[in-house]
Amino acid sequence: RHVSTLCSQLLRAQVLLLESGPMLNDCSELLESQLALCKEVLSIEHPLAAKMLAVKARLQIKLGREKEAEELQYVVLGMRLAALGEDHEDSHRSAIDVYSRRRGTFQRTQHLAPGEPVRNHSSFVPLAEAVRLCFAMLRRALLRPDGADGFLLSKSLQGMSDITFKDILWLSTVGAWARDETLALLHDAAATVALVPRSASDDDGAIAAELAR
Repeated sequence: RHVSTLCSQLLRAQVLLLESGPMLNDCSELLESQLALCKEVLSIEHPLAAKMLAVKARLQIKLGREKEAEELQYVVLGMRLAALGEDHEDSHRSAIDVYSRRRGTFQRTQHLAPGEPVRNHSSFVPLAEAVRLCFAMLRRALLRPDGADGFLLSKSLQGMSDITFKDILWLSTVGAWARDETLALLHDAAATVALVPRSASDDDGAIAAELAR
């Protein structure tokens, strides 16, 4: 029941998650027992419970249960935003988990070419919401005085940057947002992408020029 023991058991569950077959059943049973203890000792709203649920979501993905994984990831995101705020690395990690999952689902179920009119606007809503949240997190992080250093230390922020600005550009061409909202978003995105530390291999410069245009 000690917090250190709960953390060690969570690490053990993560190791089991790397395995396959019966080990995944062991992982599932361990997570359920530790979640029950965490709820009893710390409360289900505690950040450690969120970590356990995040591992459980990854287990669902490995078992092919994407709907259950999506629901868990969204719960974890809400827990972390409430407990840790938008600036915490764990919140960033959960946001990119939700974003990547929704992006993958959308790409598998929709077949729109760039610039093609939206036939079913509601299909864009989950993805557009995830894009907006990740962009808000990126913007907040990059506008900090130490924004460039923080970005270079954060795999989650780098992962967001790799896809968020490109998706803002694409979604703006298919009418995912109202015109005024789209123009404001493109304006802010153009200013924000210019703050991203660049490497010789990335194409942020081209993206920035296209957003500004």
